[in-house]
Amino acid sequence: MVLDTTKLNMGSWKTTLSGLVTAGAGFIVANPELFANHPAILKFAMYVMVGGLASIGIFAKDSNKTGGTSLVPNSTPDAVLHQQEGLVEKKGA
Repeated sequence: MVLDTTKLNMGSWKTTLSGLVTAGAGFIVANPELFANHPAILKFAMYVMVGGLASIGIFAKDSNKTGGTSLVPNSTPDAVLHQQEGLVEKKGA
């Protein structure tokens, strides 16, 4: 099986990394019996999970992505979509 990675857009890599780290820590916290012999890892995972959730909140809105200071390639601005759907009154109408 070959994965086509040419269409992946890792523009928001910080959010993706935060999610993966938080998911890994969440797995450890959700399965403490697997790490019973390593209480330090379990305790560390609890802190990482809290920090990971906070970092997702911080990085979830990147200012240079959609809705920020630039448009994502091949996207349509919300104002144009609203006008096409009749949600915005046209001037002079």
